[in-house]
Amino acid sequence: HGHAVATCMGFGAYLSWKHCDWISEAQCKRICKLINDLELALWHDIMLDKEIFHACTKKMVQKRGGNLAAPLPRTEIAKS
Repeated sequence: HGHAVATCMGFGAYLSWKHCDWISEAQCKRICKLINDLELALWHDIMLDKEIFHACTKKMVQKRGGNLAAPLPRTEIAKS
């Protein structure tokens, strides 16, 4: 389960940077580096299958009462 959560967090960070412009590229890389340093997965080839990806997204929305709750960082993340 940890790897699945990590791939979702990494993908969310990428979307937040690349498609929403909510975080910087440096912040996205920092999130992904942390996930990688923890030896958690950032990618699984199943993510290339658009049909499965869409079906899973639909199930998540149904599970959450019609709301898509995705872990997308919107502001600068904490500094160490």
